[in-house]
Amino acid sequence: MSTMSVGKQILLFLGLLQGCLATDCATRKKWGYVCKSDCSELYFCTQNGGNWRKNLVEVCDSKKCSETEGKCIESDFCSLGNPSDFECSSEGIFPSPFDCGKYYTCDNNLNATEQNCPSSKGYSAATQKCSIDLTDPQCQYRPECNNKFDNGAWQGDENIFYLCAEGTSGSLKIELYRCPGGQIFRDGNCINVPPSYSNAGADNNSQGMVNSSQAIEPENTQSSEKPGNSELSSNLVKPEAPCRRKGLMEHHLDCTKYVYCDHEFNKIEYSCPEKTYYDKFLRRCLRGTCEN
Repeated sequence: MSTMSVGKQILLFLGLLQGCLATDCATRKKWGYVCKSDCSELYFCTQNGGNWRKNLVEVCDSKKCSETEGKCIESDFCSLGNPSDFECSSEGIFPSPFDCGKYYTCDNNLNATEQNCPSSKGYSAATQKCSIDLTDPQCQYRPECNNKFDNGAWQGDENIFYLCAEGTSGSLKIELYRCPGGQIFRDGNCINVPPSYSNAGADNNSQGMVNSSQAIEPENTQSSEKPGNSELSSNLVKPEAPCRRKGLMEHHLDCTKYVYCDHEFNKIEYSCPEKTYYDKFLRRCLRGTCEN
């Protein structure tokens, strides 16, 4: 029985290891920081076309890997970001704490639906749209999550705040919440908005929100142009019904459209794709027609 040389065994082991590491990015489809399963190494996942690549960032040695902060930290916990762990705390739209290319819609039963931005686009909490590039500095934001009960306002939308909680296997997970009544989160508390307040980190791009394969992709009908400057803006119909609660709701005039009321009760209008309509009970666009 022939034996394999030590050199070949090492090369085979390294090849298997590299292949194992590469499948993590491809399986999780997560652009950004990823920890090795034992929390000893930090990698950064990138995507080129349909291929995922995993790049070594740091070996943690005596520290713990933190996906949420994108570095090795002094902590008793391994901070792993897992999109499947997301739990809705209230109805509305939330950024993904783990992946800038995703966001979540939470219905009134607190069921979370993971949504994917278009390729190379990231979700901005400031605009509540997929309006930034994955290479934008906003996508590099990582909340401080070294210990249980660490908390802070979410970058781009201070109505949202995060709380570090203990997850499975001694890891830390990030939970997201909204302050009530349009308040903002400051120094561990929800407070009324100061008169001079402006929401830092907002951007003016508008690429629209898109749904994952779990829901049909809606098209954003918002336009920065004045009415009459484009065919799109001339066809817009502004809903008359005011926002009385936060979240998704049907358009009062057109069943192929829906609206989202943000934490300040501002209304954003969206259109379903062609040959679909908005179901007010499922709160998503479905194939078919409806009566206006």
